[in-house]
Amino acid sequence: TGDVYYTTQAEIDNFIATYPNCTQIGGKLQLGVDLSTPNNINNVSAFSNIVSVGGDLIIYSSQLTNLNGFSSITSIAGHLDISKNSQLIDISGVQNINIAGITHLYIEQNTSLSSCNIENVCSYIQIPENYRLIYGNATGCENSEAVVYDCIPPCELPSNITVSNILANKATINWT
Repeated sequence: TGDVYYTTQAEIDNFIATYPNCTQIGGKLQLGVDLSTPNNINNVSAFSNIVSVGGDLIIYSSQLTNLNGFSSITSIAGHLDISKNSQLIDISGVQNINIAGITHLYIEQNTSLSSCNIENVCSYIQIPENYRLIYGNATGCENSEAVVYDCIPPCELPSNITVSNILANKATINWT
């Protein structure tokens, strides 16, 4: 119950030993102190049983390369904030979070993160009213516009093209 703050990997490792059957965090779950204080958090597998967070989910200034330990989380009630994690390359661990509970989305200053086009992020940013701040990440996830572009499915190239009824100013083109 309440907000939970962890600032070291040892604290996170102790979580699973202390609360082995915990599936919910009643309030905010915050890893790291703030954006200007680096920490040694590099593994969040201790949170693999968590399915809901009753407040914000915040990951600040960690040494994480992925967020896989959060893959069981399906709901939060607040901000999803992934900021200043210089080694982070994969955010797919948060792809199961239902966008209905996300009030603000922050993906910023994760300098190794080049792909943000996971399904829930794509769904969230397609709604113009949803607040998002995406910047300072690697190319491909450098800003909201880049993420929107990556979220658009590619067009399939036509095949079996046939042309008929060719006139000076028009033609009939068919393909499958």
